[in-house]
Amino acid sequence: MRDKNQVLFFSESELTLIKNVFGDNDELLYAIRNVLLQFPLSKAEQEMIDAQITPEVYAVIKKRIFPYLNPDAPLSQLGDYRSLLTEDLKNKGPEELAPLFAARMLEMRYIEQQLAQLIGLETVNPIQLNDLRSLEDKDDFTRYVEAKAYLDILGYVDPQLNHLKVIAGTKSESIEKQKDRLTRNSSK
Repeated sequence: MRDKNQVLFFSESELTLIKNVFGDNDELLYAIRNVLLQFPLSKAEQEMIDAQITPEVYAVIKKRIFPYLNPDAPLSQLGDYRSLLTEDLKNKGPEELAPLFAARMLEMRYIEQQLAQLIGLETVNPIQLNDLRSLEDKDDFTRYVEAKAYLDILGYVDPQLNHLKVIAGTKSESIEKQKDRLTRNSSK
């Protein structure tokens, strides 16, 4: 739910939650990255995820990593993962866009799959990131689509998790200072 006069992407209650969960908690961010990028997960990391990824925490992670059109978003804060195609749509025709659309759809399925994995949901026939990484034994279209999806996923996940870290700041920072800092940063 949008706060009255909200200008930031996250509401005040979401900002508080992000600060409480992710402030000074890089270990949890690394554990989430391990899930999202299919890195090995230690028993301690799995226990941390099980203990700290509540439905509310999951919702803010998903909102940051896999945004969707939300009528409660403040003005100028609408987000959708598909918006990453905006420049390509302006400059390319349908034939050039076909592999880009295929790559974006593959990325979206992968991210949805891994977000589900984060809360313990299993996927039938999961997409394996290492399979996308391989360039061998593929036709040119598939090689392009999978390589693009792979590189886009790698270039997307870490910055989004880092963004949660930046939003969280430190636990000692007050919520008002956090909002001031984020408002200053968003106007740059």
